[in-house]
This record gives sequence, C-alpha cells and structure tokens, in this order.
Amino acid sequence: MKFEFVIHPGGDPEDILMTFEGADNVQVIQSLGLLIVSSSIGTYVFPKPKALKIDTVSGAVELGWQPDWDLSVTGDTVKFTNIGSYNPAEVLIFTLGEEPFAATTVGGGTNLRWSTYFGHSQYDFPISTVFGETNRITVVGYTESTQFPVSIGSYQSINLGGYDSFVSDFDDTGVLNWSTYCGGTENDNAQDVEPFIDVRDYVYVVGRTGSSNFPVTNVGSPGGYFDGASTSGGGYIQQYTFNGVLSWSTFFGEGDAGIYSVAVDDADNIFVGGRGNNTNGDFPLEDLGGSALYHDDGRAFVAKFDPDHNLDWSTFLNSGESGHDRVYEMSIDQSDNLILIGITGYESDPYFEFANQGPGYQDNTIGGTADAFIAKINSGGELYWSTYIGSSNGERGNSIATDNYGNIYACGFSTSFSGLPVYDAGGLSYFNDVDYQKSWIAKFSPTGSQAWFTLLDASAYHLDVKPDGEIYVTGSTRSEDFPIHDRSSMYFQDESNNVYSSTNTNSFVFSLNPSLEPLWITYFGGTSNISSTRQDIAQGLDLSDDGSLLSIVGITTSNVYFPLEDPGNGAFFQPAIIFANPTSSGSSWDGFISVFDVSPNVSVPEHEIISSEGLQVYPNPSFGEISILSNDKQRGTMKIDIYNSLGVKVADYSRESLPNQNVKITLPENIATGVYHFKITLNSEEFNTRLVYVSP
Repeated sequence: MKFEFVIHPGGDPEDILMTFEGADNVQVIQSLGLLIVSSSIGTYVFPKPKALKIDTVSGAVELGWQPDWDLSVTGDTVKFTNIGSYNPAEVLIFTLGEEPFAATTVGGGTNLRWSTYFGHSQYDFPISTVFGETNRITVVGYTESTQFPVSIGSYQSINLGGYDSFVSDFDDTGVLNWSTYCGGTENDNAQDVEPFIDVRDYVYVVGRTGSSNFPVTNVGSPGGYFDGASTSGGGYIQQYTFNGVLSWSTFFGEGDAGIYSVAVDDADNIFVGGRGNNTNGDFPLEDLGGSALYHDDGRAFVAKFDPDHNLDWSTFLNSGESGHDRVYEMSIDQSDNLILIGITGYESDPYFEFANQGPGYQDNTIGGTADAFIAKINSGGELYWSTYIGSSNGERGNSIATDNYGNIYACGFSTSFSGLPVYDAGGLSYFNDVDYQKSWIAKFSPTGSQAWFTLLDASAYHLDVKPDGEIYVTGSTRSEDFPIHDRSSMYFQDESNNVYSSTNTNSFVFSLNPSLEPLWITYFGGTSNISSTRQDIAQGLDLSDDGSLLSIVGITTSNVYFPLEDPGNGAFFQPAIIFANPTSSGSSWDGFISVFDVSPNVSVPEHEIISSEGLQVYPNPSFGEISILSNDKQRGTMKIDIYNSLGVKVADYSRESLPNQNVKITLPENIATGVYHFKITLNSEEFNTRLVYVSP
C-alpha cells in the first residue's frame, strides 16, 4: 500500500490530514519512525514518509530529511510535522508506505494464482497442505491465536489452551469451505493431511498432542480401532468428512508418541508413521505375519489400517530406544509399495533392519550422531530395500515421493557439510557437491540404485513429483546466490528481500524437469520493517493429481514485500500480518498459503506405442532400446535427432530404413530419466514425437 501527497507551490504540508476510518487502533512510535494502523483484517505498518522535490533534469530527488507523524488532532487522524527545509516555489512530494513486491516474469503474466497470510495475532504454523477431489485444498497445522479464522458452525470454535491444531479446507478458487480448531488444554500439533477420494471424500489428519482431553470419537467408525483415553496425550489420527464433520478421532500411542505422516493406497488402506514408545508395553502393535517386517520395541514405527479402520499391522522399524527416531513422511508408489523416510540413531546405534533385494545403494553404518533413513516395504509388509543416508555428523530425512515409474525422490537436512554420497546424473542435470550446503536432494531407481544426489544451500523441507518425474522442492534459504532459474510466465523473484544474516531467510520453490535440469527456481518471500526476526519458511508442498497446481504453506514475519495475490470472487484473503504487539521487535509469526499454476504433465500414456504420421516409436516409456517402425512405403536414410526438454540435442543417429521393418537405436547411458523430443527425418519428411526414457 502506498500513498503520494503532492504539495504545489504555496501549499502547506501541515494542512494534510489522514483519517483511518474503521481502524481499531492508530499509534505512532516516534523512536522507530513508524505509524501502525490496526483493524480486524490486519495490521499495516508505515515507515516515515520520504520527502522529494521535482528536478527538471533529474526528476524526483530525495531531500535528505523525513517528516514526523503527529497524532494530536484526533485518535484516528494523522498529520505531518517537523517539516524540513525545502524551496516553497518548487513541488514537494511525500511518499508514504511500501511498494508491493513486483516479481520479475518472463513472457508476461505470473502463475501466482492465490497467495494470502493465514492466521491471527499469535503464532500460527501451517505445516502441511494437500489437494483433494476437484482440487480442493486442505491445510493443517497449529496455532496459538485465539481468533484464528474458523468457520461458523465449526467442530471446535475456540482455542482451549496453548497451541491447538487446526484444519482448514478451501475450494479450488480459494473460498473457505470450513475451518476448525481441534485440541485440548495442552499443546496439540497437526503434522500431515491426506485425502481419501471416493464418494465420501474424507481427509485424514495426524499429529501429536499433550492433551489428555483431546477430542476423540468413533461415531464414523464403529468396530474399528479406537483408543479414547490417555493420561498424557500422544499420537492421534482423525478423519473429517468433506464438510468438516469429525467422524473418527483416536489416540495412537502414549506420552511422547507422535504421528508425522499419513498415506492412503488404491485399496483405501490407511498408513501412518511417526515415533512411538513401547517401554511400558502399551504401544498398539500388530504382527502381519509371514515375512512382514515386525519389531516389538524401538521408536520409529509404521502402522496400517483397513478401510474400516481395523488395525492390520503395526511395527517398529528398529530395535532400540533412540529418542529421536521417527518416520517423517511416507509415499505409496504405483505398485502399492510403501516408501518411508526419517531419522534414526541419535543417542545410540540401535539395530535398524536392512534389506537389499535389488542392486540398491546401501549404507548400513551410522556415520555420526544421526542419519537419515529410507525404507521400501512391499504391499505384503516385507522389507525390500533400506539404507542410511549420512556422513560424519548428523542428517535427517524430511520428505519422500515417487513418480509413475517407481523412481524414489527424497530430501533432507545435513549438518555434516561433507561426506554425503553425492552423485552427478550427468548431462545438464543440476548438481552441487560444494561443502557447507545445508540440505540434500536425491533420486533412486525402483530397486534403490543411486541415480542422483545433490547438495543445496537451503533447508529443504518438502518435495513432490509429477507422474513424469518433474520435481518440486520448497523450504527456506539464506543464500545470496541461490541457483535461481526463470521460466516463461512464471512468478520469479531474483533476489532475497532479506539482508544476509545467520537468521534471515526467504522461502523458495526449486523445480527440475524429468531430466533433472533446472526448470523454475525462485526466491519467495518478503521482509519486515519492525521484527528483528526476518524469516519466510515454507514447510509444506503438494501438487494436484493432474499436475496443474502447486500449493505451498509456511510461516512468515514479513509484513512488507510478501508476494500476495487476491483472486477475488469470495476467495479467503488476509492482506496483512496481524501482530499481537506490532511495536515489538520479536513480533509473532503468521502463516501463509500460496497456490501456483504450473504446467501440466506431459501427456504420454504408460506403455502406449506413439504413432507419428506413419511412424511408430516404441516402447513408451523406454528403458534404453527404442524401435522405429516405418510403413510399407517408406525407405531410405532415416536421421534421428533427440532433444531434452530444454531443447538441447542429446543424441543423433543415421540409419537405413526399409518398409515395414524396425530401426533400432540404443540411447546413451549418460542421459537422465525424462521426457525427450524425437525429430525423425526420412526422405525429406519430418516426423516429431515425444517419449519417456527411464534410466535402468
């Protein structure tokens, strides 16, 4: 928001009066030079105005002094005072406020569809976001605010104490469908959300609570698993209907137990993972039998419920009592394999079960105080592959996802800065092996073979992958030279809005194409002119099933320059941070929700032969060998040029073609998994098609 006041020759700047009608409070902090206007929709913080004159040669020129604010007229009316020296025969201009941040875009327009603050006057922490049926968006987290935006008739309309969990659901245009607190008298933290898309259109929410009076119910799940009593809180699992009715809510584990991830497979089975404790023999365990993984002591756990919420299987992944062991996230691939990521081995070196049924990468030695781990479990509960990811100090696995071909993508933190298993995928793929990076991103084949492992100077909290292998990562960075990469018509912020320091951060979006080449990489955030903590931290990310939308959620102290977008038509929009104490240098966080339009997936049906004007190119996807079949009239020299998604030629061939016979080529071993464009020239005719290549 910005105002300009033009004082023509003969005018008096002290005659200007500004009245803020409808404001709850207007105050001036002269020591900071701030005018603070608070209302029910937010708090606006205006710095001192700038004084400029108009020079016929140089245009607007700053005069080197700034007027003060004066609230002496009335409680909501402000004027200017302490006017400095200027020539009254010249035009004087006062500029008030901050320009909204203007992102650089290429090709016109921006793909930022909806972006809003989300919270109220205390600390608000959106943690996870997910797209559901018809691209509705559900956001979960926790809040200390007592006036958090909950809907009329919500399940729980008040905060019962400390931090309460919240669940908020929006339609695909940003209109708030419903929003509710859910918690007891102690701290309650929602951690993850997953849709259950069928005619019932549920969402599952998991987290941890310290409240013995946390809301529980089995009204929607009679006969299913239910634990309605706890003396000290623990993990919890909930099911909400499409209109916000809480139909199942149960404790799962006691004390310091917590659930950090939930996933639903194609058969509607529900999987949860997190941290448990069976010291007292009361953790809910269930042996699936046969060759299924099962340990009755440990900390990191996974559990499976059938669609009726009966507990089919619950096991620890390790034997030992390392207090920080936990599953942070899980993903289910196209073959209903369960992929887990987390952390293990903080205080001790507990027994962690290993398997390697394929030619997978495996590190089975804790390298420092803690390592990340990845584990793949088949649909029968059998451990197929597992490995540590670590080096000499401490690592953590944060997020995991899979593409349509079973490839596994993961990201996490590191405090080691060296010794991680970096691996360059070759070609033009993004790769950074420089020490002192704070995060890692990796790709493994379906059998666990290492396909790519890079470092990133950022805190990578979450990732997701389109079916074709296009990667999106979000988090926060304080890097001044983050590897930004613009993309036509996409939101693009080419520099951080926060001055470099050990604490100041901006969020980011980091996207690579299926060949692991930079696609779209941008800072995303603002700054603060009153808070000593200048941070934007994106913590949750999700892609819609059709690959057209990207949602990120997180926390921010940025009251200026933050990228906001109001789509109108009734969409929820909070235009400003609502501070509990806007004069304090340690003011509270607000949440944010931002949704982008992203390019849809390349539409290439799996295993389908692609026919291009008389030529057939197959199989698709290919694992290296490709056949090109001509028709009964085509013969001659066939020239084949292959390009990656950036238009760079990666291979070319020349072959003799005979009617109704296959021309076979083998792709180079050094090209990465991705979508490739084939230009085939035969008898001066040009044929074009696309094909997905999956690196073995």
